Amino acid sequence: MNEQIKELALQSGIHDDVCSGCPIHELEKFAQLIVRECISIVVKRKDQAIDDGCNVDEAMSVAEMDLLEHFGVEP
Repeated sequence: MNEQIKELALQSGIHDDVCSGCPIHELEKFAQLIVRECISIVVKRKDQAIDDGCNVDEAMSVAEMDLLEHFGVEP
């Protein structure tokens, strides 16, 4: 498993002893799907900024808020 995924799993309370019986590939797939969704949101905002002739840095700030809202995470 990717080391970053392992670290995040540990931070979320998932420990090696708990996962010893669960399919780790499912956790990896879950993490990959989240990353792809994040990329999709960032690319959408970046492309919109370019099309509108806006500042890409500003678009990334908006993407940050989009991500928080999309996943229901408090800033």
